[in-house]
Amino acid sequence: MELKYDNHAEQIVAGEPRLRVLHQAFILSGCRHSRGPPELNRYAATLMSLEDHIKINQLIRGRIDLEGFNAWCRSLLTDEQDSLITTLFHFAYQAGVHTATWEQAASVGGFANHMALADNIKSFHLTEIGFHDWEGFNSWLRGLSVQDKTATFLIAVFLFGVAEGTVFRNETVASCNHWWHRDLLDARVVDAIRNDPEYYRTSMKHDASIKSTAA
Repeated sequence: MELKYDNHAEQIVAGEPRLRVLHQAFILSGCRHSRGPPELNRYAATLMSLEDHIKINQLIRGRIDLEGFNAWCRSLLTDEQDSLITTLFHFAYQAGVHTATWEQAASVGGFANHMALADNIKSFHLTEIGFHDWEGFNSWLRGLSVQDKTATFLIAVFLFGVAEGTVFRNETVASCNHWWHRDLLDARVVDAIRNDPEYYRTSMKHDASIKSTAA
């Protein structure tokens, strides 16, 4: 599964997802701002290594790196690809998805001709009772053709990137309490996260001391 995109798509600035990792595995938390250990959302839960979490963040830091996502997706088994797609949508909606988010993602990602698929995706996340139907979404996703799943992946990548980008651009050192908003393009920061069993309690403000000590 591989996607094509316009060069201008590389320029969108994006942030990081709502990730919770413990013992190199994660389960998706229902709390957007919790800094504690993970909580279980059984319909969206996926299992990933901490390295994969860092990778997701890095691929949307500064720009949406669709080529990087494509390469990653090609390396995965079908079930793992489905898990990645679900994860992207989960964190997009946790970041905040509105009509303007969809419009910007469609423009930047070039999927305006796939709005029928987009409408199907929305139907699982804008239910009458206000909950996300992850079980139904995952069942629908597994039944897609290769072509439609490729398009769904495209939508997931850019919806996630745009939604998180909005959050990240408004983040400051003083207000940040999210580890995924740390400088994950700095190897020193990444190493510190890997070696800290309570990294999920850290945030942007912890980077300065790491960089000054390593300088």
